[in-house]
Amino acid sequence: MTTDGGMSPDMMNEIAGMPETMRKQMMKGRLEQLLVLPDESRLAAIRGMITAIHDSKVKEGDREKLVATRTEIIGEFSEDRRRNMMMSRMQALQDQPDLNKADMEVTEKVMPQVAAEARSAFMETMTALQKMSSN
Repeated sequence: MTTDGGMSPDMMNEIAGMPETMRKQMMKGRLEQLLVLPDESRLAAIRGMITAIHDSKVKEGDREKLVATRTEIIGEFSEDRRRNMMMSRMQALQDQPDLNKADMEVTEKVMPQVAAEARSAFMETMTALQKMSSN
């Protein structure tokens, strides 16, 4: 872990190289840890994780694996946990529009790879949060 509670690009490369079930288990554990952190720590950790995923040291294919896995896990969370994680992500990246855009582009690209039920839940929550933030 890095000092901001996030993960380094090297750690992301290591996780991306794992078999899917192992990668999912590792990321799920980390995302669950983030949910129990105090607000500021959670935002810093989410920002750190997303920054590491989009670092130039992480190859595009590996980045897509990581984002697809993260998206599926979040889609499998309960509605409250999913909303909490997605709102925290929005807050963490509100002052980093380029990183937010890059992450959203990869998320949209990998969406067909995400299991249908998780994809549907993820999109439903994202749409609701986008409507809330535009009001």
